[in-house]
Amino acid sequence: MTNRGNGNSQLLTSSGKPRIADDIAPLAVDPGALDPLPGNPRRGDIDAVAASYDTFGQRKTFAAALGVFALASLLGGLAPTSDVLILARAIQGFGGALMAASSLGIITANFAEGPERRRAISLWSSMNGIGGAAGVLLSGIITQYLSWRWVLLINVPIGVSAVSVAWSVVPNRRAAQRP
Repeated sequence: MTNRGNGNSQLLTSSGKPRIADDIAPLAVDPGALDPLPGNPRRGDIDAVAASYDTFGQRKTFAAALGVFALASLLGGLAPTSDVLILARAIQGFGGALMAASSLGIITANFAEGPERRRAISLWSSMNGIGGAAGVLLSGIITQYLSWRWVLLINVPIGVSAVSVAWSVVPNRRAAQRP
């Protein structure tokens, strides 16, 4: 999963639209509504993540973000109507925003300023790009051979695994108390 959710979301909103329209007929709205919404929360709400760090710590915040994204993916993959699918995509965007902000916060808190942190952020950025590109490619294959629903449903086991890994490796540091 990348800081933008993942690349399969891009395919879902492009080549998956005709299949979605066939599967959930009729779409109550233009298929363009499946595209990321203007002002979508996934653009990041750093203040909310910072407040969550202060209250719950990095591990719990990041695990919650992964969980929100995975649950929204499940909701979208099982959506019986276009309205539910659009709601799921909005929640998925929010989870993606939390993942992006919290993962970058974990990097900055756990790597010393300087070359070590720059390398970590470079690797984070590279993985986001590779994940986005791979997601688009794999989503096309998944949509063609399985269903557009599996483009969302595949995120569920990945998200559950990621929560498990995050819980075991991410320290649960909290930000210093604010004045």
